[in-house]
Amino acid sequence: MLSCCWQWNEALTLLDRMSANVFNNPVCSALLQLNERAAQVFPHHDGPERALAILEVMKRHNVAPDQVTCTLLLTNLGTEWEMAVNILRSCSRSSSRTPFLPKPNIYMYSATMAVCARSRQYDMTLALLHELETDIDLKPNTWVYNSVLHALCLPRTRRRKTKQTARKRARHSVRTALNLLDRMMQE
Repeated sequence: MLSCCWQWNEALTLLDRMSANVFNNPVCSALLQLNERAAQVFPHHDGPERALAILEVMKRHNVAPDQVTCTLLLTNLGTEWEMAVNILRSCSRSSSRTPFLPKPNIYMYSATMAVCARSRQYDMTLALLHELETDIDLKPNTWVYNSVLHALCLPRTRRRKTKQTARKRARHSVRTALNLLDRMMQE
């Protein structure tokens, strides 16, 4: 799990030397923040794989991630939208029998939607927004709406389209964005 980022390698060395009573969510959150920065600075760092490795280390140490740590984990997934959605779904399915992952909060949804937006997964971003709107415990906020608007502003795919199809999709995206802005104003 060595990286070209020396701080990451040093952090892993420190992690290995930590005693069980010091290994906790704030330590993992700090490591995830370092991982995110290393992925930005060093393109070959492979941030998503390393973020998931942190989750595995947490499991080995019997440290259940809290919502903050899970949000940072999701943020570290770059454009790995399927992975982000799977983690969010796993959090939703967590029960008293498998309490390792926390119940998702608005920030975990927002982070997942941001990963979907970066991945140009317009439909998945809207599906997650719809999930939030039907959940009685969670209410979409500015972060969530910004993720959806970001997804609407990016081209959905890179495959060839006819001009007519592209215009039709662009009109639909603009209508959807305007409806979303209208909902934001009403709340």
